[in-house]
Amino acid sequence: MQYAYEELVYCDQPSIQRFVELVVKRNIVFEFTMHEEPNGRIRNHGYPWRLSRDEFLDQLFAFQIKLR
Repeated sequence: MQYAYEELVYCDQPSIQRFVELVVKRNIVFEFTMHEEPNGRIRNHGYPWRLSRDEFLDQLFAFQIKLR
């Protein structure tokens, strides 16, 4: 499996207060990724929060640097 990334951004110093504000405004959404396989096994892929638009990234993290 191969991936071709067009851009990489390193982010640091997240704010829980801003995270909650973005959730309340529905600018961060939770994607449900749990499913049942044919053999009955349950797969849960964690807690994937996703920004609804890239422009909200700077509201969530105080520090960002473009790596590529």
